[in-house]
Amino acid sequence: MVGQHKTADQRYRAAIAKGLTILRDAGYPLDPGALHTHAIASGWRASNAAKLREVATRINEGRIIQGMKSAPLADDVLTHWRARASAHATPED
Repeated sequence: MVGQHKTADQRYRAAIAKGLTILRDAGYPLDPGALHTHAIASGWRASNAAKLREVATRINEGRIIQGMKSAPLADDVLTHWRARASAHATPED
């Protein structure tokens, strides 16, 4: 049954695309270069950071990433991400 199983790379790209689309739809701008730089600085492998940049570029162009809709992210993932971000935020002086 050729073509019925996604590779790990396809699932990874789909999950990245779904997450970035959720963020974009919530009003967060996607800067592919800044995302790439931050990923590298956070210890991502260069190949994965490049995938992140490429997927963000495609999303900004309005392109759909195959498998994105079935990527395993919960419906409330944005709420979870926001809670984690606020828990790690430092108060301004």
